[in-house]
Amino acid sequence: MTHPALDAVGLEKRYRGRAVVAGVSFALGRGEVLGLIGPNGAGKTTTIRMISGATRPSAGRVTIDGHDLATDAIEARRRIGYLPEHAPLYDEMRVSDYLRLRARLKGVARADVHARVDGALERLDLGGVRRRVIGELSKGFRQRVGLAAAIVGRPVVLVLDEPTVGLDPAQGRQFRALIDELRADHAIVISSHALVELERLADRVVFIANGRQLVAGTTAALRARLPVGRVVMRALGVTDALVAELDDDARVVACAVERGADGSTSVALSVRDDDVQSWVGARAFAHGATVVELVAERPGLEALFHELLETDGAR
Repeated sequence: MTHPALDAVGLEKRYRGRAVVAGVSFALGRGEVLGLIGPNGAGKTTTIRMISGATRPSAGRVTIDGHDLATDAIEARRRIGYLPEHAPLYDEMRVSDYLRLRARLKGVARADVHARVDGALERLDLGGVRRRVIGELSKGFRQRVGLAAAIVGRPVVLVLDEPTVGLDPAQGRQFRALIDELRADHAIVISSHALVELERLADRVVFIANGRQLVAGTTAALRARLPVGRVVMRALGVTDALVAELDDDARVVACAVERGADGSTSVALSVRDDDVQSWVGARAFAHGATVVELVAERPGLEALFHELLETDGAR
């Protein structure tokens, strides 16, 4: 029987009788990335802690590669790699020594530890700092060490809580590239405020607010719920025939034209298809127009997120 890499069903967490998370469910396969999205205080970190085994749910269950976290905890935990927002690094240890320690804590056989550590160092491009003391490293390298520690046990599920917080833009891009490389070998759950970042990485998304799951699904399915996008072109020599051809296309919902005093014309199209931008440019060229500017504006998951929050707040 084939099991999901991660299966969370009806997760609930109560503190002093108050539910901080209730009714969160999702499943994830190896090779998929799931983005957990929600405002501050929504219950993201509590959910992350429940699926990583750091916190026991008040209700519901979590299975990792078919092993129940409650009844088969040792086998389930061996299959989880967890990187919390603030990685629990030992600043006085050298990188390689720390990774050896984490490998042993994960139950890696003593004979395999050296190879596992070398593999993690290579995968995270840490070979040049393997003998460095962790406390001397930059924030970007410390995050890499934390991620290396999370994968040294070769987990099925990799759980990352706000992994790019505190990184500068360049470090953030590098870290996202590393995560994208790791997806082939793991099922990855990422909790993050960076919705643009998650939209690029995630195959599936779960939106939560006030501890409740608002919606869950594939990124493609959720994008289909978004309002139409826009393509805006400013060009010289725009003819009525060109405007009519653009307006008549089935992918175009609406067309607005504004003639400028400088002889240019702005054409704004509300569209249903992301590929319309290149088609608009090609048709303008065919009609002899000179394109000055051509941009596409597509609402992302952030737009859906705010729409969901507004709807939830109106209840």
